[in-house]
Amino acid sequence: NKYGPYSLIFGYFIPGVRHMTCYFSGIGKMNLKTYIAFAAIGAFLWCFIFITIGRVIGIIHV
Repeated sequence: NKYGPYSLIFGYFIPGVRHMTCYFSGIGKMNLKTYIAFAAIGAFLWCFIFITIGRVIGIIHV
């Protein structure tokens, strides 16, 4: 209960774990509103970071 919501955010950045976090949240009986909020935060951060990395790398001319 203490670290479950934060593990959703962290889980987005580990390949394979991202797909299992929903099952573990259900097994741990996490509140649906908490799950949706922290999953949305994790998805937003994941998308923002990797889109930003792609844009920065795309600007570099070799």
